[in-house]
Amino acid sequence: MKSLARMVLAILVSVMLPAASSADVRLLDAVLKRDKNAVQQLLKNHVDVNAAQPDGSTALMLAAERNDVEIADLLIRARAKVNATNEYGGTALSVACAGGNLALIRLLLDAHADPNAPLRSGETPLMTAVDNGNRDAASLLLDHGADVNARETNGGQTALMWAAANRSPDIVRLLVDHGADPRARSKRGFTPLLFASQQGDVQSGRLLLQAGVDVNDRSSTDRKTALMVAAASGNRAFSVFLLEKGANPDLSDDGGFTALHYAASDKDGADIVRALLMHGAHPNLRTTRDSREYVYAGVNLTGATPLFLAASRGHVETVRALVAGGADPFITTDNGTAPLHVATWGGSPYFRDWTEDEKKNLFDITKLLVELGSNVNSVGEHGWTALHGAAYKGVDGVVRFLVEHGARMEVFDEYGQTPLSIANAVITVGSKDAYYQSSRVVRKSTSDLLLKLGARPLSQSGVQILDLFYKQP
Repeated sequence: MKSLARMVLAILVSVMLPAASSADVRLLDAVLKRDKNAVQQLLKNHVDVNAAQPDGSTALMLAAERNDVEIADLLIRARAKVNATNEYGGTALSVACAGGNLALIRLLLDAHADPNAPLRSGETPLMTAVDNGNRDAASLLLDHGADVNARETNGGQTALMWAAANRSPDIVRLLVDHGADPRARSKRGFTPLLFASQQGDVQSGRLLLQAGVDVNDRSSTDRKTALMVAAASGNRAFSVFLLEKGANPDLSDDGGFTALHYAASDKDGADIVRALLMHGAHPNLRTTRDSREYVYAGVNLTGATPLFLAASRGHVETVRALVAGGADPFITTDNGTAPLHVATWGGSPYFRDWTEDEKKNLFDITKLLVELGSNVNSVGEHGWTALHGAAYKGVDGVVRFLVEHGARMEVFDEYGQTPLSIANAVITVGSKDAYYQSSRVVRKSTSDLLLKLGARPLSQSGVQILDLFYKQP
């Protein structure tokens, strides 16, 4: 978490601003310069101890920002208002908590500083201390009455959520021991366990389960479980921890995505996939709707399996793990797109070109799926075959492999395109959707390869070309 107290207050009070014309700036200036003698003399002369900068920052706040306990003590003895606020709602205590000086925090609390005075964002001194990882300061604030379950206003998060998000198990234990609600939810439905899952903090996760949190704890918005969050974040140790504690690997979120789907989508997710399968995850569960989290131009993900997602991302080790675990390579999406189709072009044709290593992964996945019996001439969404996709991305090794294994080169998609016309980036007369017919890249090597392998030249292929957009290669 990024504490507003740290990001704003420390910066705000570190620079002396011009004071209002009616204010006596001498004390403020002396505090900024850490001139103790000048401060003492000014206080003896009864200068206004609560004079403030235009933003409301007082001498005591400036002393807190400077971590100057001695000057802060002088100001408090001179009856400085310990709970004065600046325009951000910041107090001397919130500034001190941002700085982390325990002696200064204790001094202010002993002077009756309000431990629950929030910034305008709702962030309390306790949250600031927690965000700094300062357990001693957090403990001191709690001993002086800090509200352990207070929430900031932006995300509705608590100090316990911040501790879990910051991988601070010692503070998690402290807060739970002081009555922090381990089941509280942020505005987006996250609980402390979900934050810990996201960060892979097993120690905090264990403490939260011991506090009574359900191992299958879900977000109240999209229904993601802690296991899904851990898998999506690439946190293998946390995923295994949850599985060993009885987490159900087959629960799905509101889009039908399971932990296995999320792990399969992660480039380093093969080990998590194996762990999930070892703990009984069903390898062939299908999504129930498309997902905004995964951008596959032109492909609707409704009905996608974990294998489909892994193949579309070029995650060869994950594909192998899924196949070894019983994944069916022939299951298509609801629109008929098979793992083989997306394996040849890696999901979206509108992403960057693949590196040579990535092309090799796509080749290896394509080869594996064909060897398992996938139909090289099956037709998916928009009438594309695997060869259309390989031609689009210019993955020549895959193009050659498919043709050598029987892929037909004269197949038209629903826009009237063949693999060769796609490789030449032409626009067809029969285009029904310009989005899928524009921004193409000419793949000259792929075009030459297809012709060498026996594809009919475009002039003889029957492709109806808009001459305005086409130039004979």
